[in-house]
Amino acid sequence: MFGRSEPLEKLSLTVESFCPLIRNMLGEQHPLSLNEALRSIELFTRNYSLSVGDLNNFMTALVERTASTNFNLKLSEQVLLNCMRTSEGAWFLMRELGRYCLHKNQRVALFAMDGLGLALSTHQLKDEKQTLALFKLLTAVLEQTASKEIRSSAIRSMVVVLQNITEPFEELCNCEFRGIRPVVIRELAAALNATTSAAKKAMSHVGTV
Repeated sequence: MFGRSEPLEKLSLTVESFCPLIRNMLGEQHPLSLNEALRSIELFTRNYSLSVGDLNNFMTALVERTASTNFNLKLSEQVLLNCMRTSEGAWFLMRELGRYCLHKNQRVALFAMDGLGLALSTHQLKDEKQTLALFKLLTAVLEQTASKEIRSSAIRSMVVVLQNITEPFEELCNCEFRGIRPVVIRELAAALNATTSAAKKAMSHVGTV
């Protein structure tokens, strides 16, 4: 439907009018038609800048569609990355994906958790309120998930969030992390220490240049 040789203008469409159509495209039931639709969506999001309002038209449908085993998750993640080019898009996606990180379908939950990690890796946290909200969400995921993949993804994101929190890790363990199993605490501590050590090494190298 959409390609480099067929810009929206030739289809008599605008960005605003095309975004609602994406929901219907994501409803395709035949695997080949669905993958073709997803390729069109990826190309569209790569070539056009979308507002938060545009993203709101189809992001729920995209995330919920990842429950299908024949859905191309790698291409879907690229769609997310395309939509994170602006800080506003990334912050919107952090909020939207956060709603699915404890989803009962583990494919959906993992996609949301990995997407949240992508947003955190490309954009700074906006403010203390956003940091606290993500901290609470990730704490809940680490308390509740039985999936090793989801837990590992949550730990990577928690390391980023903890770098924006002033409370010592030991204090958090005694207060905020009491519902997290000790083995998960140890994994989180190891990941945090590895990141801190890498940062110190980098700063040390900068000092010698």
